[in-house]
Parts: sequence; C-alpha cells; structure tokens
Amino acid sequence: MSPGREGAAPSAVPTSNGASRSRSRDAPELADRIVGFVRTLRAAGLPLGVGRSALALEAAKLIDIGNRAEFSAALRSVLTAGPAEGVLFDCAFAMFFGNAAAFA
Repeated sequence: MSPGREGAAPSAVPTSNGASRSRSRDAPELADRIVGFVRTLRAAGLPLGVGRSALALEAAKLIDIGNRAEFSAALRSVLTAGPAEGVLFDCAFAMFFGNAAAFA
C-alpha cells in the first residue's frame, strides 16, 4: 500500500451508467459488483470459486478503484491464470463495467 493511503478510501466507485459515487458510502455496492463480475467470468468458463472472489475484493481495497486501468489490472491479476483467460477477462470487464467515463 502506498504511504499515506492507509485507511483512505478511493474517490469513486465505477457504475454501469457512467456515474461515479463515493466509495465510503457504496462499499457494499462495489463488493456486490465485484462478486457479480466473478459470477459472469465463471459463467463464461473461468474456474473461479469463492476464494478468488475474496482475493478480488481484497485487491480492490488496495488500489484506486476510480482508476480504470488500476482496477482492471488488480482484478485481472487475481482472476486469470494465463493469456486465454486474460482475453476473456478483458472482454467481460469492458462489458460488465462499461465505458471509461465510469472511472473518471
């Protein structure tokens, strides 16, 4: 974790309609969205269980979720196990979390 970030919440939670909201108020919503995303990946064929969902939730706590690239990379690092899974992840991430405006 970066110095000075301990206990600090990122500024925005990505939403499907392109809006951003305060993480402190919507942390449960973010958790629900991440778990829903893991379910989407599982339905697409990735072998993901509850443990990987927990890792994704922990990874989201360590980064600035308002930064699309950082958020995607954090989830990708714990939810994929190779290039083929990475391609599937990238497509699903774009569809599930919407456009880049959601991360502004």
